[in-house]
Amino acid sequence: MAPHATGRVGYNPHVYAIRRSARARRIRVTVAHDGQVTVVAPLRAGDRAITRALHEAGPWIERTRLRLASVPRLGLDRPGVVWQRGRPLHVIREVGSPRAESDDGVLVLRAPDDAAALRAVLRWYRSACLAIVRAHLGEVRDRIDADPARITARDTRTRFGSCNAHGALSFSWRLVVAPDELIHHVALHEAAHLVHHDHSQGFWDLLTALDPTTPLRRAELRRHGGEILGYDASLALLPADATRASAAIRSACSLGSIALASSRT
Repeated sequence: MAPHATGRVGYNPHVYAIRRSARARRIRVTVAHDGQVTVVAPLRAGDRAITRALHEAGPWIERTRLRLASVPRLGLDRPGVVWQRGRPLHVIREVGSPRAESDDGVLVLRAPDDAAALRAVLRWYRSACLAIVRAHLGEVRDRIDADPARITARDTRTRFGSCNAHGALSFSWRLVVAPDELIHHVALHEAAHLVHHDHSQGFWDLLTALDPTTPLRRAELRRHGGEILGYDASLALLPADATRASAAIRSACSLGSIALASSRT
């Protein structure tokens, strides 16, 4: 099969995607927050092995899809808005040089076409993410005897944040769409890694001291993490009365992917 392929799971009509990876050592099946099934397979994995893995994972896939369907959603698939700290900002489209500016509950989005508009939205999201994360980190600066080497916002879908061995903090820009208390918790989680480069008891003690609501926030991240990390920024380009994302816009605005940095979660 090609590196990126699609098919149907034999035990049910659900479409699945296959992504082949040179880094994969075994076949892995995942289910996204919207129920999409993806198979990550080594380059040499045969079709029969992939089919067998899907069948073996079938009961787990169904249980996971049912569990996801029962989870209360944040409603991030709402068209015609951008999200900041869990709150929607209505998008006003205008023609002009690419630029996105938020003011008084709205985002004024200027661009000559959809592709340029999406790039402007993504720049706005990254900028907003960095500003909000830095503000949360500043609140605990005096309580942590360490400063990050740098802070970046990346286009990642697998984790909210990371801290590498050099003390550089990286956050998914999608974190900014989450409620503010979750942004706060993730920022402090990564800040605690500046002191403890692992998930030892010392790390959890420090994180709990910084954020006493840690158990609650961890539960909320487990509940809503898939929806947040699966957020599609192209929804902002749609009319507010649209019911689902336009495949044409997604295709026209495809920007590729950014490689994940090596990190600790």
